[in-house]
Amino acid sequence: MKRLSALALCLCVLPLGAQEAAKADKKPEKPRFELGVPDKPFTSDVAKLMQEVADHQQAYANLEEMSDSIGPRLTGSERLRKAQAWAMDKLKGYGAVNVHEEPWAFGPSWTRGHDWARLTNCNGVDLEVAGQAWGPATQGIVKGEVVLLTAKTMDELKALVPTLAGKIVMYGDLPKPGKDQDRMAYYKELLGILREAKPAVVLRSSGRENGLLNMTGS
Repeated sequence: MKRLSALALCLCVLPLGAQEAAKADKKPEKPRFELGVPDKPFTSDVAKLMQEVADHQQAYANLEEMSDSIGPRLTGSERLRKAQAWAMDKLKGYGAVNVHEEPWAFGPSWTRGHDWARLTNCNGVDLEVAGQAWGPATQGIVKGEVVLLTAKTMDELKALVPTLAGKIVMYGDLPKPGKDQDRMAYYKELLGILREAKPAVVLRSSGRENGLLNMTGS
């Protein structure tokens, strides 16, 4: 047998005198207005400029075109040259005059190629990798044993040098520079130790989740 639920509604009715008193105590409502709409038209030059930006801004469109059509613009790369030509055309289209490039000495150019890696065990799991800027190419496929490099001091790291030749070295916990230590000198010493070890490849984690790569660094 179905059970029925009863809903009781209780209506409270104020006496007529109480209703009149409530109306008297009620404050008048403030006039409604639309946020962001000024009471008077814009008159100052700054206000006119802000209105022009709001009505005709192209920042998002330009950002989308630069990010999706041109992409990464590493200094000295062909993508940067494409971005420079695009920027100059944009400026000329906006009416800018004397748009030109200034020469400056930088050094060799570098372009990231196609990078891939996979484990030869563990069912051949593919890894998300990218070559570090201005890093040398591997000159073909490299295979080797993967070792996790950990050391608490530079002396411990130097002691591991003979064991790393030809290995695929993955950064673990390595000694960090002290508060008063010259960071550039520290990293120069660290990289010098790694070069002396002559590993086949050096890998380091991006430290990010969901397959994101960390492209900062030296």
